Amino acid sequence: MTNGSPIQQEIERQLNVKLDYEPIPAINYAEKKTLLATNHLPDILQIEKQDVNDFASTGALLPLMGYMNRGLMPNFKKQWDAIPNLRRLTVDGELYGFPAIARNEAKNGFGPVIRMDLPEKHHLPVPRTFDELLTVLSQLKALYPDSVPWSIRTRSLMAC
Repeated sequence: MTNGSPIQQEIERQLNVKLDYEPIPAINYAEKKTLLATNHLPDILQIEKQDVNDFASTGALLPLMGYMNRGLMPNFKKQWDAIPNLRRLTVDGELYGFPAIARNEAKNGFGPVIRMDLPEKHHLPVPRTFDELLTVLSQLKALYPDSVPWSIRTRSLMAC
């Protein structure tokens, strides 16, 4: 994520909102989250459910349910009403961050993604289970020994 990226420019164009990003390397992210304890935060930050559990009662995070209940977040409210398991993200009935939502479902983090050009090129099956994924990754590693065939990301929320 960098300042001036195409998506950032599009957000500014469509919403007339200029966002200044402060990218934090993953290795320093846990350390940076200590800012939650100081109440000295940026306007938007990435958080995890445990952060909400730990810091919601301190007032460091903005409660969002009131905005949704007053009709100020109609697009998110549609998702909220359509996906009942989003309620598991609340703390004492309050929501402090926006969950990652894809294909009308709350995501438990980001699942595995595979480059389809390589399996197709080598006539490998599309994995449907983790065992099949492990087999395909092993085959790709054998074909490309200098590569790292696996990468994952963790679950997160965006808080305001």
